[in-house]
Amino acid sequence: MDINKTLLGVIDELYAGALDQARLTSSVAQVARLASASGGLMYVMDEHEHHVLYGAMSNFEFDAPTQADGPHAKMVASYHRRIPLGSAVHVHSLWRMEDMLKTQFYHDVLKKQDVMYGAACLFLRTPRLHGILTLNRSDRSGPFDERKFQILQVLAPHFRRATQVAMELNAAARGRETFISAMDNLTAGIILADRKGKPLHLNRAAEQIVASHDGLWIEHGRLVAALQDENRRLEHSIAHACDAGYCDAFQRGGVCQVSRPSGLSPWLVLVAPCNDLQARALVPALPTCMILVRDPARRTRNTAAELRQLFVLTHQEAKIAIAVAEGHGLSKVADKLGLSSLTVRNHLQRVFAKTGASRQAELVSLIAALSA
Repeated sequence: MDINKTLLGVIDELYAGALDQARLTSSVAQVARLASASGGLMYVMDEHEHHVLYGAMSNFEFDAPTQADGPHAKMVASYHRRIPLGSAVHVHSLWRMEDMLKTQFYHDVLKKQDVMYGAACLFLRTPRLHGILTLNRSDRSGPFDERKFQILQVLAPHFRRATQVAMELNAAARGRETFISAMDNLTAGIILADRKGKPLHLNRAAEQIVASHDGLWIEHGRLVAALQDENRRLEHSIAHACDAGYCDAFQRGGVCQVSRPSGLSPWLVLVAPCNDLQARALVPALPTCMILVRDPARRTRNTAAELRQLFVLTHQEAKIAIAVAEGHGLSKVADKLGLSSLTVRNHLQRVFAKTGASRQAELVSLIAALSA
């Protein structure tokens, strides 16, 4: 067997597993075969809460939430802290065999699967997390020899990088799902569009608005208004919002009204650039503008809550944004909220950065559209 070629194949499978967790099991199986092990598992554990965040198993069955009780999880975590990062050790150098044989974990999990010996490699360690690869052997096969530990040490940095990539991708996916959910909970219609004004994502309210065909709909891949004059103003606002040549954020968009054939109050439409909005991670193409459509007859439930959801503001930032938009000076806002003027100014700068506004008048326009 060409060990170098085999190692490269395992490493390729590891990085493929970072993109497709189903393939991570295959990479663990390949490592087990390479080390002449019966099977194994790799996982990343939260040391504070003693639960597994991410992992895979090959030829080994283990239900971490039910089969690893509190004392066992704490004991394992203490053993992991004794393994130098990137190194591999005999499990029984940490957990004496005579102690292992007395435990319920051995009788409930290891004995049933003919596991007696183990090799453990610590490939990841942070103040809160640790990542472990453990390979198993039966009593008949005997303990691992030193050559197998060398293989694990070669693979350790690749397990670490592949795991970090996978966890970052998982976190991004969770953030995307959270953001979509937050947008769908808004009463206003939100449309994210590219630099040509093509809608890339619509929240639930926006889907209902365009489906109603009541003054606004999507035609030939663009949002259009029923009346020509209003449609021109809408196109102008979208073009300005998507034009990077304009420096002032809300001067690059605008607010307009769109009449509704149903006779209901006209839609209030705000167009603004996305800037660093979290929406940039929402769709494959890069959104450059946000189109907010509101029914003035439908009062917002909570403007502060919608600000927090839409622009990821903190509770304090949202309160300050609304107070400033109401026309209060910084000193009056500071007195009202029991903060220093410097603290209010710092919060306001973060509000501007998150919303894309560059001055108070632009913030007033945004909040007026949200609360109309």
